Amino acid sequence: MQRHLLRKEYLAIVWGWPEWEYKLVDAALDRQGKYQDSAIWLKQMIHIAGAPAQTEFFVERRFRKSTSFGNRFSVIRAIPRTGRTHQIRVHLASIGHSIVGDKIYGPDEQSYLRFIETGWTCELEQKLLLSRHALHSSKLAVGNEREWTSALASDLAEFCSGGL
Repeated sequence: MQRHLLRKEYLAIVWGWPEWEYKLVDAALDRQGKYQDSAIWLKQMIHIAGAPAQTEFFVERRFRKSTSFGNRFSVIRAIPRTGRTHQIRVHLASIGHSIVGDKIYGPDEQSYLRFIETGWTCELEQKLLLSRHALHSSKLAVGNEREWTSALASDLAEFCSGGL
């Protein structure tokens, strides 16, 4: 990643319709517990003292799906330019478009703690909509010689099968 020989792309299903088609997020990341209370040891946050992190985002499509917490969702192509822990998830949450199903960076980090205690419940399903975060590795390229692609996983494709 540092020598830019490895390129990765991800597809993320996020809450809401971004007002942009392209966005570069350039925001350093660090472990949240170093600066404020956090019940989740590995949780990251944007912090100026953290490690540099850049992610490019492109809106692939917007769609509607009727849920009790809103009906606007988007498929976002994420291209990390650095490789930090939870980078895509933190950057998307920081710009107001957290990933559907994300127990840590989604609507409430307590969802993660409840999941650890009780497992998947109807309450969590109503709040998060998916039992896992909707982030899918769609492309991996090494130099100019090798490239692998992967279609959106079937559960995620089914979730975003709604129309505009």
